[in-house]
Amino acid sequence: MVRRSFEEFKFLQERALELSSQYAGQYVAFVGQEIAGSGQTAQEAYEKAKQKYPHREPVLKYFPPTEAVLVL
Repeated sequence: MVRRSFEEFKFLQERALELSSQYAGQYVAFVGQEIAGSGQTAQEAYEKAKQKYPHREPVLKYFPPTEAVLVL
């Protein structure tokens, strides 16, 4: 399990900017180095991942909405 968690952590670290903009405001479920499901709720992302990988336990991550910054 520790090895698997490290795999997801490394994947998230390497693609953090891309994923945070692509999945802003969503929960994402990872299995290994693959996005296995996403949704507006953790339950939705988890269920999609379990359908795809019924014998694996996904790691969930929430990406907060990006905020626009107005520079005056």
